Amino acid sequence: RGPETHGEGWTTVVEVPVDKGLFAADPGSGTDDADAAEADKRETDGIAGLLDKAGTRVTGPWGGGTLFTTRLATVLVTDDGRLFVGAVDGDTLQRVVTESAAGR
Repeated sequence: RGPETHGEGWTTVVEVPVDKGLFAADPGSGTDDADAAEADKRETDGIAGLLDKAGTRVTGPWGGGTLFTTRLATVLVTDDGRLFVGAVDGDTLQRVVTESAAGR
């Protein structure tokens, strides 16, 4: 499945599927306390940890994800492997994500 657009003009939001593992932390496979501590460190130091620090965790009827807001655009990376971006506010972007999930 390729990119999709929602809306038109300045309110267009682009939805792009991404590999779910791309932004996930690597929890490792060990079971002892040292392995668990190392997994926690990777989780906070890896891409997932960086995203959590830079963005805001949000949830809705569509699931959960991380929201990033700038003056130019808003981006939402969902836990189920989708990326939404548009020159809209966070509430509008989350509404589009909800509508997209309902249409699946």
